[in-house]
Amino acid sequence: MAVLLVAAACTPSTDVATERSDQIGSAINTPIAPPASELEWSSCEAFGIPGPDVVGTRGWECATLTALMDPFDSSADDTVDLALTRHAATGDRRGSLLINPGGPGGAGTEFAWGIRSAFPIEILRAFDIVSWDPRGVANSLPNISCGDDPDIDGDFLMVECAEATGPLAAHLAAPYSAGDMEAIRVALGEPRLDYLGYSYGATLGAAYAAQYPDTVGRFVLDGVTDPLIGSTGAFFEDGFPYYAEDGIPSAIQRFAELCDASDRCGLGADSASTLDGIVDTIGDLPTDDFAGAPDVVHDDVYAELIASSMSYSGDWELLATALADASGGDASAIASLVMTDEAIPSDALDEPATSFEVANIVIYCADFRHVISDWTYCDGLPRNDHTLAPVEEVDVSTPILVIGTAFDPSTPGKHAPVFADALGDAVDIAWNGVGHTAFPAPTECINDAVVQQLLDGVSPVDGLECPFLDQAGAEPSDEELGDILFGHGDVEAERLLAGVFQFGIGLDAESSQCAARRVNQLDDRTISHVVLAITSAEGDAAIGDALATC
Repeated sequence: MAVLLVAAACTPSTDVATERSDQIGSAINTPIAPPASELEWSSCEAFGIPGPDVVGTRGWECATLTALMDPFDSSADDTVDLALTRHAATGDRRGSLLINPGGPGGAGTEFAWGIRSAFPIEILRAFDIVSWDPRGVANSLPNISCGDDPDIDGDFLMVECAEATGPLAAHLAAPYSAGDMEAIRVALGEPRLDYLGYSYGATLGAAYAAQYPDTVGRFVLDGVTDPLIGSTGAFFEDGFPYYAEDGIPSAIQRFAELCDASDRCGLGADSASTLDGIVDTIGDLPTDDFAGAPDVVHDDVYAELIASSMSYSGDWELLATALADASGGDASAIASLVMTDEAIPSDALDEPATSFEVANIVIYCADFRHVISDWTYCDGLPRNDHTLAPVEEVDVSTPILVIGTAFDPSTPGKHAPVFADALGDAVDIAWNGVGHTAFPAPTECINDAVVQQLLDGVSPVDGLECPFLDQAGAEPSDEELGDILFGHGDVEAERLLAGVFQFGIGLDAESSQCAARRVNQLDDRTISHVVLAITSAEGDAAIGDALATC
């Protein structure tokens, strides 16, 4: 069986692949109240936090919370240790905001360290930003494991996973993680839980609301799944349930439309044909102008790169240059993008499965085993007594805000209004963009709605539609959108270039900014080559000039 991995929602510069799932928070049995627990916050060094001078991660602290392995069984003794991280509010503190990146299997600690700086300042001033590695994931123990060098597509994989993971394997579906969220709320001392969940994290939010409606505070669920997941009425393909319908073809089509409308994309008048044509030649193209791996880009890796690139439109300038180069006979820039794209599945790269991929597929089976009847792939994993169930109607203190992205490759925006309707006490809004999840978005329409929801409990108008980019105006043409999305010379390009000069070439911060500003005045292809470390006459000349000047 070829397994499509679920896409974890990520920071604006992070992406992951495609999603599927099972039922949301089954509340057949009432979960028990978690025991009171006092958190001891200290350094995050043991959890592998990067150096603060590199990624701006100053101010974080970490702790471990012991929670019940089975929050539905008062007689059970087994526990899990959850890895938590927190950054204190910088102003008039309102409380804690718990965030989750999705996946399933995404590490919340690493996600929080990366995304916090992109949040609006109002949120940073008001909330302690808190996240956790879900049970079995990353720094939380025990870990989900499938042994050494597991074959993700193997018929008997789940037997190995169950043996290596131990008792935790029977307690991994969404309702159990919702129980962990309640344990975190109690440990933080918050009367209600304020929460921002992305993708599968939105699924966890719905599960929590079903199990603990009285302690739901202000919720934002971004990039929601099919609300029928966990039932036979949800989206299936070849006998396997998915968390959401496949949005990749629509996202690629929108990419092609915007590319065709803008001269700055550089793929000609029919970019869709160019994309398809590269598939036939990519494996024969040289990558000599890129010093890293891979030496050859195979067609399946190329396809995964294109799909992954739909999760974040902020790098489309780089993608357009790489595609134009490949169309002209050189795949060096494509190889550079492949090397830095962590969302490309390991089997496509002929590499060992990552810990995320292992956790992803095991949690998938925990969520979905009960609705898979045509295949035995998940049968080796113990049945979880509480599994994902379709989203159910809730009665909460503040209506839940549901966000959908029109051209989301992993969780298409069309699911959002149906998801909100299923919750009942909820409103939905739409971002007319391309990418996996919306917030924080390049439009204040989305950002203001989230800020008002979390700070004031004020929900936007149900069905509000928000533009792709504020920079392009209220009702931009595709040409205006494309010129921005495929053109360098902006703040984002300057940031990328400064990173090249500081961390790649070794300049100090001031000189790096000077060099970045100089290169950022050049044409899009030259800028892309410098960012992607491609050896070219134009790129080498630009670097030489910048070094001589700065």
